[in-house]
Amino acid sequence: APLFSAMHPQPLEELASAAVTRVFMSGDLIIEQGTTGTSMFVMLLASAEVWLRKGGEGDAADESGTPTLVGRLAPESICGELVMLGFGQSRAATVKASQLCMFGEITREAAMAVLERHPFEKESFGHVLAQHLEGSVAQRIAGIPLLSCFDRKFREALAARSERKVYFPGSCIVMEGDDCFRMFVINTGIASWRKGRFQLRTYAPGGRVCTENMLGITRHALGTVEVMQMVHCLSISNDAYTSTLQDHPGMQHTSVLLLRRHAQIFQQSKETVQRFVAKQRMWARFQILVIKDGASSDNDILLDVVYAWKSLATVLRRVRLQRKAQEDN
Repeated sequence: APLFSAMHPQPLEELASAAVTRVFMSGDLIIEQGTTGTSMFVMLLASAEVWLRKGGEGDAADESGTPTLVGRLAPESICGELVMLGFGQSRAATVKASQLCMFGEITREAAMAVLERHPFEKESFGHVLAQHLEGSVAQRIAGIPLLSCFDRKFREALAARSERKVYFPGSCIVMEGDDCFRMFVINTGIASWRKGRFQLRTYAPGGRVCTENMLGITRHALGTVEVMQMVHCLSISNDAYTSTLQDHPGMQHTSVLLLRRHAQIFQQSKETVQRFVAKQRMWARFQILVIKDGASSDNDILLDVVYAWKSLATVLRRVRLQRKAQEDN
């Protein structure tokens, strides 16, 4: 199968050993469109049919629609790989045995265990999967609400300049404080965004982060983006954005308006995040004081927390006054 073509013999043998042999009779469903799952199937013997209901794929499919035969699987074909890897929530099509056939079933847990032991195969696996998802890139970029102010040709050019990469669970797309000059868009998968040790947001497909970095508003990542469920990520650098603007001079005015609007949004978001994190830290400190300093009275503990909060409020007020003075000048 193409998905395994770049693997060395050892990890390939480990993956084959982890597969469970499944035998299906003619008419049996191997996978069913719209259902969830955590495994993929490699055909070992005979053939099977691929059916698709009208109305879309996966969750979007019309369950009452008439299924249409769209293809056939031969030995060494695979199905269900994207859902197994966490790229989708439901099966995109139905696979039905057309005769007595045999499949090897590989679970997500087994596949990940093998890939973790073999970094080269893990990286190669990611490249193959990124190529497999190439057809979804243009549509994802075109559908970003932030870019709706630009015309179709501009968005298509931006999609062509975007970079694609697959990230495995537990890895970080960007770390807080890193020099960053690009925007990241979650094409498939799930990621979380945190500031310090506090998780503030979860990104589903279509979510974007570090827009302010791509626009040149700031150079450092405000938080850390960590992968929760395997992610196919698209990124647009400041260079790619600037080059696309140079190729489409009619969009320059639109870009200026976008920059002004997002600069204000970023500043407001930054202050909101600072306040939220400060509250979480104060609460954590309060809990530590309660646990470790049982001899202190409730009043002493509350005063300690209030004084710390007052110090933070003073710093934030000074920052706001400095920014206002800069704007007035």
